[in-house]
Amino acid sequence: MGRRLRESSIVPTSPCHVEHGAGLKCVTIIESKQQSKTKGEAMTITAEGLEQFERSYCDCFKCKAACKTMPGVLAPEDVLTISEHVLGDPDQVYGEEWGRWFFSHFVASNGTTVMSQGKVLSIPTISPAQKEDGSCVFLTDDVQCGIHSVAPFGCRNFNVCDPPETQPEATNKSAHMLSVIMGHAGYKSLHESLESLGQIAPPLEERRENLYNLIELLESKDKD
Repeated sequence: MGRRLRESSIVPTSPCHVEHGAGLKCVTIIESKQQSKTKGEAMTITAEGLEQFERSYCDCFKCKAACKTMPGVLAPEDVLTISEHVLGDPDQVYGEEWGRWFFSHFVASNGTTVMSQGKVLSIPTISPAQKEDGSCVFLTDDVQCGIHSVAPFGCRNFNVCDPPETQPEATNKSAHMLSVIMGHAGYKSLHESLESLGQIAPPLEERRENLYNLIELLESKDKD
């Protein structure tokens, strides 16, 4: 087991809206089974709750289009998992070499928009950097994921090709992931460091538009 990023406690929040796909869906960011029995009691959110979701292995043209335009969001534990997978020696993680590697391969995103207690909030996220052509920095020349076995949560747990009826499940996944990110001090610190270094992803709306445009282009070619 690798080391963990430092985690912090958060107080369970009221129902909120999590942006996913084309619109806003109503979710409860902390599931009832995670709620503290004592009202208002702080609780610690860890990444283990994300392990309940079955990963995807889809490699259809729609899902690969996301690799070329909109790399998935990292959950907190992905930072160490991917780092140790690429660098090999766990002792190098958080060292000088790790810093050079991490801050050249990941970017700070403006994140997901949520509404809580009548206020619109943005939950900052971290995602893989993009090459000049917009593709994920880990996408190989033969259009394969270079970190497939340890792909970010936003890549391994969502399919672009999923039908509309799977939206509730996708929203549930998003809510769990965001609840982990919201309560993770180490993740927030890395995001702030990326921002200070100018390692910032294009706006979420721009990346999503590029994804939809590429899918539309590929679909039109498939019909020809």
